[in-house]
Amino acid sequence: MKSKRKLFVLILASLLACSMLLGCISVPEEYTKGVKLDRDYPEDDMPIMDDAIVFSCEESDTSITIEYGVDDDLDDVVDFYKDHFDDNDIALEDESDKSSKYSAEGYYMNFAFDLRVSEPSGEYEEKQFETVVLIEIVWGEESLGSVNDLLLSVKSQIVGFWRQESFDSGSGKISSYEQGHAYEFTADGKINVYQDFLYAGVGAWSEVDSNTIQLTSMSGFEENATVTFEKRSGIDYLILKDSTGTLVFFFDSLDKLMTEDDDAAALSSDDKLSAAISGVTWHYLYYSDVDGQIISSSSGSIDYRSDTTFTDIFNDTTLTGNWYVLDSVLHCIYADGSDSSWPIEFRNRGGINYLYYYSYEEPAFWLYSDDPDAQGTDIQAENTTFTTDEDMAFYISDVTWRDVYYQYADGSTEPMTPNTLVFYSDGKLDDTYDGVYSAGTWYIQEGYLYMEYPDDDNYYYYPIYIEYIASSDAYYLYFGDLEVGYEGCNWVFSTFES
Repeated sequence: MKSKRKLFVLILASLLACSMLLGCISVPEEYTKGVKLDRDYPEDDMPIMDDAIVFSCEESDTSITIEYGVDDDLDDVVDFYKDHFDDNDIALEDESDKSSKYSAEGYYMNFAFDLRVSEPSGEYEEKQFETVVLIEIVWGEESLGSVNDLLLSVKSQIVGFWRQESFDSGSGKISSYEQGHAYEFTADGKINVYQDFLYAGVGAWSEVDSNTIQLTSMSGFEENATVTFEKRSGIDYLILKDSTGTLVFFFDSLDKLMTEDDDAAALSSDDKLSAAISGVTWHYLYYSDVDGQIISSSSGSIDYRSDTTFTDIFNDTTLTGNWYVLDSVLHCIYADGSDSSWPIEFRNRGGINYLYYYSYEEPAFWLYSDDPDAQGTDIQAENTTFTTDEDMAFYISDVTWRDVYYQYADGSTEPMTPNTLVFYSDGKLDDTYDGVYSAGTWYIQEGYLYMEYPDDDNYYYYPIYIEYIASSDAYYLYFGDLEVGYEGCNWVFSTFES
């Protein structure tokens, strides 16, 4: 008897060659010996940590901005400044304390200050320091207004990791943009660009004036963009307006899009599904029952927020609570203490996003869309089998495939080891097998699905086909077993979890 999935392995014909470090990158002297601190800097009133190396000091008639690095970890540096604020009774106008970044703004003596403590970014900072600090001093009296009204440099505010939330192309309608897009602005003028949760490359930025930066794309194209900083519900927002329209980013200190080697995506399938459904108003379209009959007499909408709260309006009844996604199942805990859960699926068809809630007890589902005018009319009306490479590549992409069973040639079945697969349209692959996550790549050629996992340098391949069942609006993916004696047997996955 077979109780778990077997993999047919095609060992790579060549091994990766090892390379040796032949030299080292020269580090500029300002990062090793430091630069001269301006004599007007109020070191007694805004101290610098012992053994700090000041690698940047800029002065104007109204301000002084310094940057320094230390070997102390971020928590120790933050405690140093919090103690300074407490000891001197400094009341802060604003403060944000996150896992990889701390910021504080306030007044003291005859100046306003903006303090930013963060993990190092940029090639030289990362080599030399454990933590970096940026301090901007703006001379003036408190009567000048709040700290946010003072002329703080773009650099003091923009350095950090910004995840894109929305996009307005100029039509006047702001809509949710592609999930997984982000910019990381580093202090040395680089932009690490992320697309679809993956590291895409490096651009550059430079400050033009107090509300304008110059952006250089990965291809070398240059353009200016206006920048605005806002705080919404305690969250920092960066609003960039370039030639494409308005791009709205929010600050995310978790840096979840990066792995240690800045390679494949670090987000799990659940993280990606959570990101895809949050920050969007989902409008109810209809319910499809066990017989495939569509019932649409109800109305409603659901908002899943990034802070894990939700509001569910259905037939004039409003429910609130908290939500999370685990193993592609949405769990809702209501304000009255009750809870519900559904296997869910996110799909994009013709530029419109759909969210499916599947019933546990019968092949039925509730369908929502981010477009209130969508009708779901592109859903097929009859069972269909897909066998061409083009069709299978289309229908296999950007959905969650869950294990159903192993099917023998005589039609009998038995359970599989738990396995979830997500094939992304950019050729990336997420595979969670028996609780172990692996990232890889995939493609389909001549009816075979090929999967490569860089961590073990192996290919896995299967003959496949996809079957669509109209009554449940679900797709089934069949992996053919190539082992001698198991002809006609398949591992079966589905977009519907029974």
